[in-house]
Amino acid sequence: MSRFVVLLMIVAAVVLTGCGKEGGDASVPPSGDTAAPAAPGMKRTGEVTVEDVKGEVKDVMEAATAVAGQEREKLAKKFSAWKERLDNQAAGLEAKGKELDEKAREEWQAAWAKVQEKQKSFAEKNDAFQAASAEGWSELKEGVDGAAKELKEAISNAVAEFDRLTAPPPEKTEEAGSEAKPEEAGSAEK
Repeated sequence: MSRFVVLLMIVAAVVLTGCGKEGGDASVPPSGDTAAPAAPGMKRTGEVTVEDVKGEVKDVMEAATAVAGQEREKLAKKFSAWKERLDNQAAGLEAKGKELDEKAREEWQAAWAKVQEKQKSFAEKNDAFQAASAEGWSELKEGVDGAAKELKEAISNAVAEFDRLTAPPPEKTEEAGSEAKPEEAGSAEK
């Protein structure tokens, strides 16, 4: 979007340079030539008319719109790929969750509910971005980025919870019948 602002500033400079007041203006050459001077970096080939300036403005605006459209298309493809990948990860995680025993599945439900909530939020924001007009998409970009990061984090947390729930129980010591702590197990072997 910053490219658009720069191009808009260039258009404004061209317009302001090409449009001077007639009669008594210091910008009018003393020779009586009333044509506006050429913009910096441009050769003047004759009198600059309002139609010339309008044509230049139109060309610059079309170029700015094309650049913005290309950027939006790149982001749309990127967000769609993210959605597909994250949806696949969530589906795999859901399938693993169904393999848990009933007690573990109950504990895991909170982590899975968070994944579903973030997945829904990401999908809504991505859909809004995909449907946005050429002018409105840039404001939605940050929301999609943030929602994707939150979904990735929720999936990571759910995987960690799944791993915790499916980890083998700690070993019991033979003497006391209590659970051995990793530090104690390591010091007993020395």
